[in-house]
Amino acid sequence: MRETRITRHAPPWGKGRMKTKNIALVAVVIITLLLAAVVPVGALTWTDAGGCWTASDATYGYIKINASGIGMLPLPAGVTSVNVDMVGGGAGGGSGTTVVAYDGGGGAAGGFVNVTNYAVSGNVPYKVGAKGTGAAGDGQCGTDGGNTTFGTAYNALGGGKGGGHSCDPGNGGSGGGAALVTAGGLGTSGQGQNGGQGFGAGNHGGGGGGNQSAGGTATSDAAGQGTGGSGITSYLTGEYILLACGGGGAGNLGNGTGVGGCSGSGGKSDTAGQSAPANTGGGGGGTSRKATHAAGDGSDGIIFIRYVLPAGLTAAFTQNQTAGLYPLWVNFTDTSTGTPTTWNWSVNGVNEATTRNYTRLFNFWGNFTVNLTVTATGSNSTSTKYVQVYNRTSAQFSANATSGLSPLAIQFTDSSSNATSWNWSFFGTNYSALQNPTYTFSTPGTYTIRLNASNAYSYEWQNKTDYITVSTLTSSFNANVTTGVNPLVVMFNDTSMGTGITSYNVSFGDGGWSNQSTFPAANLTHLYSTQGNYTVSWYVFTSTSSASSSTIITVWGAANSLFSVFNTAGTAPFTTYLYDTSTNLTPGPATYYWMFGDGNTSTASALYYNWNITGTYSVNHSVSNGLSTSWNNQSAYITVGTPTPPVVAPVASFYGGPQIGAPPLNVFFTDVSSNTPTSWNWSFGDGLFSTSQNPTHWYNSSGFYTVGLTATNSAGSNSTSQTNFIMVY
Repeated sequence: MRETRITRHAPPWGKGRMKTKNIALVAVVIITLLLAAVVPVGALTWTDAGGCWTASDATYGYIKINASGIGMLPLPAGVTSVNVDMVGGGAGGGSGTTVVAYDGGGGAAGGFVNVTNYAVSGNVPYKVGAKGTGAAGDGQCGTDGGNTTFGTAYNALGGGKGGGHSCDPGNGGSGGGAALVTAGGLGTSGQGQNGGQGFGAGNHGGGGGGNQSAGGTATSDAAGQGTGGSGITSYLTGEYILLACGGGGAGNLGNGTGVGGCSGSGGKSDTAGQSAPANTGGGGGGTSRKATHAAGDGSDGIIFIRYVLPAGLTAAFTQNQTAGLYPLWVNFTDTSTGTPTTWNWSVNGVNEATTRNYTRLFNFWGNFTVNLTVTATGSNSTSTKYVQVYNRTSAQFSANATSGLSPLAIQFTDSSSNATSWNWSFFGTNYSALQNPTYTFSTPGTYTIRLNASNAYSYEWQNKTDYITVSTLTSSFNANVTTGVNPLVVMFNDTSMGTGITSYNVSFGDGGWSNQSTFPAANLTHLYSTQGNYTVSWYVFTSTSSASSSTIITVWGAANSLFSVFNTAGTAPFTTYLYDTSTNLTPGPATYYWMFGDGNTSTASALYYNWNITGTYSVNHSVSNGLSTSWNNQSAYITVGTPTPPVVAPVASFYGGPQIGAPPLNVFFTDVSSNTPTSWNWSFGDGLFSTSQNPTHWYNSSGFYTVGLTATNSAGSNSTSQTNFIMVY
């Protein structure tokens, strides 16, 4: 198989865009232009280029214009000559008349023109001839086909209309003449083939002229009609397109048949005339005198163009993968020749990238068409490749239960994606190929479930380890707490397993009991008010068996904070010994916390503590036994008084006056000793003494007197004297 590439020539939406005068160019995909007798070789892939269709192979570029109308065709840069096949529009067939029993003639094909090595430059004007329409009225003629032109020198005329009695009096409809031939009947002159004449007094319609042969003349009532002239095959694109067949004339006993496989036959006695195949320039068939149906339409003309691809520009690329499971990364590498300047990658017709090379993630499955279009200096070239992405599976499943008593029936539900077959393994030896199997587990135990989900391209395993648990009748329960401080409230919750359980009997271990008949047992609460260890027994009964289980509840006393001190009062700095005497310190470990009222704390159980500042202090003490905490607050518990300063021996000092005078002289003495003496001993120098603190003394005789003072307290004594302190004259 040869590789084909789609080519877009100088963009029609740009400067050289095609224009229409009366009829807009409508891009019509010609799905079939081939007849069963002609087998195409190497069919091209055509691309809508906005008013025309383009294709290419390794050597040539191709253009076909198949919508009637006029325009300017922009050719790729570098194209200097083209080969052209073109055909004018086919004419419509004539209609029969029941009034005088005349049949209608077939329309003629459009003229066919082949041009080789036609010199071109830039945009080329063209016109595609419109089809002629078949007659709709009684005994009417069809209409002529339009002319098809290319460039300024070549013209393929439209086919001549098929005749009818009303427009060609006295005859059954004669077949129209092909373009550029002197036509039988109503055909125009030109180079094609004649239309056939009606039979005997014009009762039967003649066939329309074709490109290769004249239309048949109706020869007898038994033959019933004239056959259409045969067409010509265009080999320009290598697709072998049959063009320019004449339409068949109608007859009384049958229908006209187009020669050479064309479909423009005449109408039977009870059918409409057949229209020519689209875009072949063929003529339409006529209708019988016994019918009032419309005659067949002709066909629009068509232009085929072939040119040698401009040297150097050929789109090509490679890909590292052509098929695989999604998500699939594919690298596309440009290998185009001819120095392209732009690249455009599209996937399934959607433009995706303009880089030279392209890496794409295909994250869903399907068949993908990848096109690379490259351009250079006004021309482009396209290469096409394909990627097939397979859908992968994802194994998932669930079960309606994951635990129960034997025998335990479990319904497994598959929720895998994209799976078409399943393989279940229930515990390594038992299997199922059903999508949603039910399996019964007879033996108690824990089971791993495995599912292999697959399709034609992939598979996946899902393992659920220890997914199913099968058990027998068991008694079990749990408690929200198993140790605590009295009073302790405990909530019990049943977790027993088994079918057919009829009742429960619960012993709380302190003489209390509870009976339950619901399954599972309702939540039970019990108050333990005394310290101790209590065994709780949980009994489960069915009609034939029983089971039991037990646990121990430990109840402790609440911690009680107590402490003692050696003494609680003294002068600063004051130190005393504090020690813990708390009770209920189990289960422990016991912890302690002291607050001494001066911002300091301690975690010791016993300690000596010193208060340095005078004041009254509260002592807070807490103790914890691991389950509870107790506080003991003693307000104004410690009193710290001001200390007595130490006693220092005095330093004796005094003054007195007057110191000079005539006898009798009265002198006042004042003690100014320091350090608070408690006793005084004065010597006045005249043999007299005093123990007063501040004595008065009379001097009766003249003379000089030395005065002494001794000051004493509990720390000692000190003496001082002042010589000739008193003068009496």
